[in-house]
Amino acid sequence: MSNNTNTAGSTSVGQIEKEFAPKGSLQLYSHQSVQEFVCSMCRKEKKSKLAAFLTNKPPTDPVCNGCYGTQNVMKSTGSDDGDGEKKKGAISGVSSAP
Repeated sequence: MSNNTNTAGSTSVGQIEKEFAPKGSLQLYSHQSVQEFVCSMCRKEKKSKLAAFLTNKPPTDPVCNGCYGTQNVMKSTGSDDGDGEKKKGAISGVSSAP
């Protein structure tokens, strides 16, 4: 399913084509080809050229583009889902699924 070697120019998902500037604790990467991986946040199987990784750890736990975008929106707006709890910084432990 995924290439688990971490050499220069690659992540645990595959060969990097482009690195985007880090946003918060995540950095988005575009890979050379579509890759299959399980998102470390939503735990769903994904097929994409885009995957994000925590900036303070080796790039081994991919985050899908959807979860990456959701985290950035919540961080930039201090979003509240109605339970009175701010979701700012929700990425701290990465895993939000049981």
